[in-house]
Amino acid sequence: MSENPIARSLKERAIKVIPGGMYGHQSAANLPAEFPQFFERSLGCHLWDVDGKEYIDYMCAYGTNILGYKDPVVEAAAANQRALCDTATGPTARIVDLAERLTRKVTHADWALFAKNGTDATTICVTLARAGTRRSKILVAKNAYHGAAPWCTPVKSGTLTEERAHLIPYTYNEIES
Repeated sequence: MSENPIARSLKERAIKVIPGGMYGHQSAANLPAEFPQFFERSLGCHLWDVDGKEYIDYMCAYGTNILGYKDPVVEAAAANQRALCDTATGPTARIVDLAERLTRKVTHADWALFAKNGTDATTICVTLARAGTRRSKILVAKNAYHGAAPWCTPVKSGTLTEERAHLIPYTYNEIES
């Protein structure tokens, strides 16, 4: 019997309505049953799963959460911006403010570009690298998650061979590969 009954129940329900039970980097399908799949709340660097177990989030929400969950300064700034304009059809002046601030602080950056998720950020980087080098080949780490776009998804079904034709897999942290 599982010591995580709520997570087990959610996993059983998810399998019926989400392909594979969960997708991409959020899937814990290949991990032991006691590994947390579903979380209920967060605060600072801590997460609690649906069964009430507490964890330290060493992954920092996959790198996007360097100040922790519910940081009061970040929450206040987000609430202030939401009161002015939330997810609009176009950008606000904040995007220009942030780009100016970043290019002042990062001395070698002439410009800044923002993306809404890791797949978009990775695809933008690949596009820029190809434009700058005029090369088409891309190194991808074996068994690593590079995004959900057809060119980089770890799940090959539904993708075209040509979308992955210029990928060169290598073993992470193994120079010879």
